Amino acid sequence: RHPGAHQAPARLIYRGHGFTGIHEEFNSIHATVDLLKSRTDLGPAEYLAFAQEWAKIGAEIIGGCCEVGPAHIALLAQELGD
Repeated sequence: RHPGAHQAPARLIYRGHGFTGIHEEFNSIHATVDLLKSRTDLGPAEYLAFAQEWAKIGAEIIGGCCEVGPAHIALLAQELGD
């Protein structure tokens, strides 16, 4: 029997799409993030609203990437706790 098999698996939500546009040649020219366009509609409060919904459906681990920064995570920690 697998160790920990009696425990339910953790539920993970990973939100990592902070960009609205990617240059058409991004992959072929070995570009860096300077050719990406950042979202402007996903501030900490907006991200929190998504995270609260994820928590309601069972997410136990919520984080972020790509334009989800310290202010977003701080608000998640403040409002959602551990």
